[in-house]
Amino acid sequence: MTATTSRSCSHAPRCWSPTSPAYIHRPVLYYQFDRDEFLSGNCHPGRAGYFDHRRDGFGPVVDTHADVLAAVAELAGFPMPEVYRERAEHTFPNRDGRCCARVTAAIEAM
Repeated sequence: MTATTSRSCSHAPRCWSPTSPAYIHRPVLYYQFDRDEFLSGNCHPGRAGYFDHRRDGFGPVVDTHADVLAAVAELAGFPMPEVYRERAEHTFPNRDGRCCARVTAAIEAM
C-alpha cells in the first residue's frame, strides 16, 4: 500500500503487518485466517513476539471471511474507534511530518 493510497482510503484490511494506516488514524482490520499455522513455525517464519495484534493492534482481529465482512461494514465510514486511536497516538507520538528528518539526524549523529 503506497502512502497516497493509505491517505485516500477510509479503512485498511491487513493480515500480519503491524505497519499501519493507523499512523494517519484510518481504521484497521486484521484478517488472520491462518493464525495457528502462521505462529506454529512449521510453514512460515512467523512466531509470537512482543506485538500481539489483539492486545496491541490498531483494529479488530478476525479470522473468518464472514467476520471480515461484518467488521468492514461496522468500520466503514466511521472514524477510528477510540481504543485504537489511543494506541496509535501512543505508538506514533511524532506525527508532525518530520520523521525522516529525525531519522537522518540520528544516523548522522552516530
